[in-house]
Amino acid sequence: MGYRLFEAVDQENAVLFVETWADSAALERHARSSHFTGFVQSVQADLAGPFQPEIFHVVRH
Repeated sequence: MGYRLFEAVDQENAVLFVETWADSAALERHARSSHFTGFVQSVQADLAGPFQPEIFHVVRH
């Protein structure tokens, strides 16, 4: 459904993408999409370590 990009204020070249998806199925489709897999492949050499996405669930009260 969208994403936000954050840049660390105390660490050069450190960024964080926070993506929001409607449900797990939408996230899975995105993860398999050619634009996402192409992006990951294109930046892999520039990363300090392996690409490791983390999944969190929003807790609503």
